[in-house]
Amino acid sequence: MKPDEKMADLCAALVSPTAAPVAVLKLRDCGLGDGAVQMLASRVLAHSSARALVELDLSMNTAIKEDGALALAAALASNDTLKVSSKL
Repeated sequence: MKPDEKMADLCAALVSPTAAPVAVLKLRDCGLGDGAVQMLASRVLAHSSARALVELDLSMNTAIKEDGALALAAALASNDTLKVSSKL
């Protein structure tokens, strides 16, 4: 399974009405790229359930480039509770 396919499953689980709130999400060195981060940004970080999320670690995902970073920045613009680790 590719990282984008895994991210689609993770995003669906995180925004499920029956999901428990997640405060810390560590996706360090998972081989994520722009597509996965764009999916995370649009499906989770912009979602109201993301208010419980206070820490997101995307470090060491060296395939995240400009498109992924821009999607992440746009989602974070409306989320004032989240801290992001971005040691790429």
